[in-house]
Amino acid sequence: MSGSIVFRKDRRRWVVSWSWQGNIYKISRYKGRLMHGNGIRNKRKDDGYRRADKLLAQMQGDVENKCFRIEKYLETGWTDVIPYFESWLETKKKKTPATYKGYKSYFKNWIRPFFESHPVQLHEIQLDTLDKLLESLGLSGKGKHNVMMCFHAFLDYAWRAKRIPEIPPFPKRSDYKIVAPSIKWLPSDRQVKVIEAIPEIHQPIFWFLKYHYRRPGEACALHKCDYDIINKVFIIRRSVSARQVVNHTKTDHEHIIPCHRNMVDLIDHLARQPGQYLFE
Repeated sequence: MSGSIVFRKDRRRWVVSWSWQGNIYKISRYKGRLMHGNGIRNKRKDDGYRRADKLLAQMQGDVENKCFRIEKYLETGWTDVIPYFESWLETKKKKTPATYKGYKSYFKNWIRPFFESHPVQLHEIQLDTLDKLLESLGLSGKGKHNVMMCFHAFLDYAWRAKRIPEIPPFPKRSDYKIVAPSIKWLPSDRQVKVIEAIPEIHQPIFWFLKYHYRRPGEACALHKCDYDIINKVFIIRRSVSARQVVNHTKTDHEHIIPCHRNMVDLIDHLARQPGQYLFE
């Protein structure tokens, strides 16, 4: 089986020389630490040699178990979680503003503090680490789930980039203790009284939401060109994300919905007014 332990006098460290797929690799770290040594005759008393011996045995074991990946042992494979998460965030700037803002918030408030107090290498993260991360989150069940799914997306990226051999199992959904909130609403006649108490100039968007059951962000983002005044239908194709108008819905699907008969005259009037948005 390929692999040997060599002492590099110029750097005073032990390395594992490994032949793999036609290339020779000189691996100088075991669990992220350089294998410094003295090169003394009694190698068993040399800490650096003992680490190199463990490393070689581990590599040979991976070959026997048919799970060997050279990336696991290269220096690029020993990755600190925090800087790699920061670099991953840079790749997410094309996400919706709300998603990107959420990722940054999860990292700043929960993920970074946890790994500063529980330093591990990226490839060392297993279920027990993820359980501790979950326990550290002072959030609701849904909030915890959001943070953990963000971290799952991060590990999926690391796996596809060959920084980790596999994505470790995550806590089960029951561990998040998600409680679905009970939905409370006003009866229709009370809704009407509340909307009528709003200054008349601001009422149209609330009537639209009452009769059309769309997301508030979709109503705010409606352009006049999104209303077909001939066929009396709305094309729902925009929304608001982190206070920014985006040219897609939350589900990335366009929806064509008819204008409710109680609002046709009002919407026709608004569509003919100056301005870009239907509800100015």
